[in-house]
Amino acid sequence: MNERVFYGVVGGLVLCGVVGILVALAGSGQGPSVEPLPGPSVEVLPAGSRGTPPGSTASPSDRRALDAARLEIEALQAEVASLRDAKRDLEARSAGLEASERSLRARVADLEARLNAAPPVPSPSPFPRQPTGLAYLGVSSLDEGGGGGIAVETMEGCPAYVAGMRSGDRIFSMDGRPIRSVADIQEVVRSHQPGDPVEVRFRRGEVEAVLTVRLGTR
Repeated sequence: MNERVFYGVVGGLVLCGVVGILVALAGSGQGPSVEPLPGPSVEVLPAGSRGTPPGSTASPSDRRALDAARLEIEALQAEVASLRDAKRDLEARSAGLEASERSLRARVADLEARLNAAPPVPSPSPFPRQPTGLAYLGVSSLDEGGGGGIAVETMEGCPAYVAGMRSGDRIFSMDGRPIRSVADIQEVVRSHQPGDPVEVRFRRGEVEAVLTVRLGTR
């Protein structure tokens, strides 16, 4: 056997024996006492605790950093609270708009139901409505002047008055027919329908004039 290996085995056996003797003596209380090694004591802080250990102080720069962090946290909390208030306000306004929309939709539906229930309105005729009844000029005789025509009296609001004739005018022609009496006027008027235009020649004083009178109905 190699000499170095032999002495290594023997040394290991001797060391094991010494350790066994020491353990036996320590169990019987007769062995030498073991003093703790000198060194700084370590204090274990409870779990979750924060801050500096007792006996230590934070530097001014650390304090300033902590104060700045607290102020920033407070500002952020205030901003969050403001955003929550704004959110509640928007939700309230949204609810009000939805209620208004529902109310308007209900009114529209009610109006549509009324329109559907109403009787149909006849469409206007493409042709103008013709007046019914008898045509009239709206004059009465003041005197008959033979070949010089007939002086008439006009009633306010009648077709002749609206066209521009006035009491005292002397009619001597209608639609090219000579007028010598009230019967001549009536004959011309009866030959037309209400709403027809009639050319009337008359004299007012020394002035002769021509008007177009649209006959009325009665």
